Amino acid sequence: MIRRYLFNGGIAAAAGWAAREIGTERSRHLLLMTCLIAGLELPGAAQSTPESAPTLQKHYDAAQEAQSEGRLAEAAREYRLFVADTLAQLAVQRAKADQYRLAIPLFDGALRLAPNSPGLRVEYSRVAYANRDFDRTWAIANELLKDDPSNAGAAAKAHLMLGRVALLRGQEEDARRQFEKAITLDPDYEDGYALAVACLALEDQGCATRVFNEMIAGLGDTAELHMQMGRAYLNSDFQNQAASEFQKALARNPHFPDTHYALAVAYLTVDNNLDLAESELRLELKQAPNDAKSHALLGNIDFQRQQFTESERELIAATNFDEENPDAWLYLGRLYQKLERKSDAIESLRKSIALTRDPSYNRYQVREAHYLLARLLRETGKETESKLEFQIAGTLLNQSLNKDRVELAGHLGAADAMQIADSAPTVVTKNQAGRPTGAYAELDSFQKRVTPAVADSYNNLGAIAAGSGDYANATDYFQHAFEWNPKLPGLDINWGRAAFYAGRFSDAIAPLTSYVNTHSEDKEIRAALAVCLFMTGDYPGTLAALTSMPDQVQAKQQLSYIYAVALIKTGKLEDGIARLLALEKADKRNSDVHTALGEAYAGQVNFSDAVRELETSIALNPKDAVAYCMLGTIETTQKDLKRAVANLELAAKLDPERPEYHRQLAIAYREALRNEDADREQTAYEALNKKRLNGAN
Repeated sequence: MIRRYLFNGGIAAAAGWAAREIGTERSRHLLLMTCLIAGLELPGAAQSTPESAPTLQKHYDAAQEAQSEGRLAEAAREYRLFVADTLAQLAVQRAKADQYRLAIPLFDGALRLAPNSPGLRVEYSRVAYANRDFDRTWAIANELLKDDPSNAGAAAKAHLMLGRVALLRGQEEDARRQFEKAITLDPDYEDGYALAVACLALEDQGCATRVFNEMIAGLGDTAELHMQMGRAYLNSDFQNQAASEFQKALARNPHFPDTHYALAVAYLTVDNNLDLAESELRLELKQAPNDAKSHALLGNIDFQRQQFTESERELIAATNFDEENPDAWLYLGRLYQKLERKSDAIESLRKSIALTRDPSYNRYQVREAHYLLARLLRETGKETESKLEFQIAGTLLNQSLNKDRVELAGHLGAADAMQIADSAPTVVTKNQAGRPTGAYAELDSFQKRVTPAVADSYNNLGAIAAGSGDYANATDYFQHAFEWNPKLPGLDINWGRAAFYAGRFSDAIAPLTSYVNTHSEDKEIRAALAVCLFMTGDYPGTLAALTSMPDQVQAKQQLSYIYAVALIKTGKLEDGIARLLALEKADKRNSDVHTALGEAYAGQVNFSDAVRELETSIALNPKDAVAYCMLGTIETTQKDLKRAVANLELAAKLDPERPEYHRQLAIAYREALRNEDADREQTAYEALNKKRLNGAN
């Protein structure tokens, strides 16, 4: 009932500050924002990656310059590009630091700011794929093709990602078609390699060979290319072709990293030739003595030979060189179990499991760790824990039977052959001083550098949007600014004003409350806070906000009105009615006051006066759905069902999205023995109420 009273001129008096100050003081606010960021360089930009830092700084500087010169539309565009690029880079960093779930909202936020960026969508799909979020990969790639099919490069990458997902789902023919489309649009190494892998998955070696030969002809007969070809063969049904490709790689570059190791893996995979594998691993260690994975594989070979002392020495060396290698800890757990060192075995297996972030790694080898751990726990009397580990092992066994045919052989431990490793999770570790290392250190450093600039950019976007009357977007921008830096000067009042003027009263409450807590003398803002509390149904809060300003409540009719209604809603009927009667005396044609009086009298079970006031309200405003609903509800109680149904039907017709109108109408229909109509209205009520609850969540 307050909506007309406030918005038909009342709002200008109750909280006209919002229009007045955001409007007439816009220049002052924008100047303040400009002063806050003037001369502020993007912190630490020189330490960012060579590609990213200049781009971010360029957008940020351009935004500041345009804003200082009053070119606000251009400034807003540059701020959006700066924030979008920053969020995207943070998302990639989080994914690298094994925080993919935290990367998703960053990517989504970047896309809201730059929805027409195909490169951003390609990067998002890559990261999603690298983190095995295949449904999201599929959706993003399809959206890209739908929204921007003319961008050949981006479309090619979209087809590439769709092909990869199709291959993972066992849809080999569809995968091949997607890869062929990618090559047609934009032929490059990545697309060609993906097509060759699809051919191998389809057991079409001839197709793969033709593609590989074309790649050699176009890219050169290099060691790196033969390494990738060997990896593809090793992960296919043509594993016996892998060794020859690794040998070709060595022929072209005897010192190419990991080639001897890869060749050792091939010898073990094809026929478990321990001697040849050991020879290659020794050669790998000759050029890379600290290669943890080679030491781990040697330790496994020694284990198979029953040379347990040598095996332990190699495996401990592997963990010393790389304590995050799950393979070495698994092999150690297996060794210690054999040696009856159960506590050491349990500790090693738990480490291997903890370090295996992707259960499909190395063809679900973590299943063995869970199984061995389950047996050891059972042997040590820990039955409950043992059962859980057996269950996990069983689940992983079922998953491993549906073999992932496009992932590289896990022994390689190398980057994805399709070059998506830059988006893959990286181990988060800390050094002896407790500081983050690795990918997490990069993330931590980058986020600290960009946080002040991102917060200011959002704040400026909010000020620019509010200045042009776009209060809804301004509210969102200010909220994001708060998320990045809740202590920005002036943010609470700017955010609260924008939310209030956008009609988003629930969003306005927190910032306005924050402002009032530190500016208790500001009665205008307190009045606005009271309006927001009232509009969101917080009637005790409304009274609390207005109690300390009785003079303003008495002087301003709209504040007196919400105070009176809040009194009624909190059960203080006599005081509320007295205030409403005073308002009625001052303005007899205000329908909201009559409706409120009708509700108050109904609360006193004074139905005659309630009906009189509601009928007066309807006469003044024939479209008052609230009054029709109240009147129909009273008439239902009095068994005047014909009139009750008529009034409630009008309420539901005037405001069909209000669930309670349909509920009251269902009750009236039921009383009138119109059960079919009652069922229909009850269904409508339940659907609308569910929709409202879902929207609130």
